[in-house]
Amino acid sequence: MKDILDFDENNAYVDYFFVYQHQLDAILELLNSNQIAHRVKVPVFTQDTLIVPHTAETNLIRKDFVIQIPENQKMKVDYLMSENEDLLQDSRQIRKLFLINSLDTDGLIDILLFPQEWLKMDQELAIEILNVKGVFVPQSEYAKRRNEREEHRKTQLLNRKLKGVLQVLYMILVLFLSLFLIFTIFDLRTSN
Repeated sequence: MKDILDFDENNAYVDYFFVYQHQLDAILELLNSNQIAHRVKVPVFTQDTLIVPHTAETNLIRKDFVIQIPENQKMKVDYLMSENEDLLQDSRQIRKLFLINSLDTDGLIDILLFPQEWLKMDQELAIEILNVKGVFVPQSEYAKRRNEREEHRKTQLLNRKLKGVLQVLYMILVLFLSLFLIFTIFDLRTSN
């Protein structure tokens, strides 16, 4: 009963970070050095309550720990993490493997052409991977390639919009045909 009466909403702990094992120590060191109270727990996921086995993909994207902080410390921690955003990033090697396995050469070049759409370290990693592949894109070609890729993206976007419009028109046509058949059948039955 005492716990209920002494409950202070500002000091209530809330889930704040979901992190992998390799990220935990650095984040805890940052919190400790700034005297921020915290708790570390193993998260419980809804899928854990089911009897269904997890896929390998689910196990890979799951975070290992949840770090809780007091509600009244969120703004301070937000500021600290904005100053140390690399702590929550995947490790460099994991990120490099992700880029190697998920992007082809054009995708890696897109990282160089559109760095604002990627993490800061992705540009360095893309250059490393392209160098290993023997692909070199001079700075002088960036503008030309960027324009080509933007035109390609615009064309893809236009095609997707056109496809969406055609699907809507098809659904409207099917609806009108269905209504026409229903009214025709109803008219034939009432006229007899």
